[in-house]
Amino acid sequence: MAQFERRIHRATLRVMYTLSGAYAYAGQIAGSASTVPAAQDANHIFAPGEWGPTPADERHRLVLFGVFDLPGGVQVSPVFQAASARPFNLLAGSDLNKDGQSNDRYIDPASGQQVSVNSQRGDPFSLLDARVTKFFNLGQTSRKVSVFAEFFNLLNTANFGAAYNGNGRSTLFKQPIGFIPGSGYPFQVQLGARFTF
Repeated sequence: MAQFERRIHRATLRVMYTLSGAYAYAGQIAGSASTVPAAQDANHIFAPGEWGPTPADERHRLVLFGVFDLPGGVQVSPVFQAASARPFNLLAGSDLNKDGQSNDRYIDPASGQQVSVNSQRGDPFSLLDARVTKFFNLGQTSRKVSVFAEFFNLLNTANFGAAYNGNGRSTLFKQPIGFIPGSGYPFQVQLGARFTF
């Protein structure tokens, strides 16, 4: 992780970048709520196709934020986040190896081979939030009222992340089926006030 902070007249800027990776056999470090990847052959759990990224594997993450004090007692605080696409698993939707479970990985029609664990990537993540605050002094400097507006998902971005249907027998195969928790909401505005004494 690397970070940079710069304070200039009436503004503070910060940039944070993280380079990471999360790999495991059968991709089991962070399974999804609907499917936890499992080794295709319990007797060969370390086979080459079993090694792959976990659903939490996010290669790059960038966060930019700042606080800008504008004239007239107005403060603007934007936060922008961007991250690499996360992996998801493709399943055949049937019991190919006849072990009694239908969690076998998908067979690629082009190669005729079973795909590796978490072989697909969803969409990259991006989110812009902001807060605009207006401060009012009430006679004494210790008494203030601040009125603010908070903007969430300002660009109204659909962040599916790795929430994709990986079942090869589904009509929704490789289609988004959910959002990244806590960031899948549409554009929202929240208004508020605060009294400080």
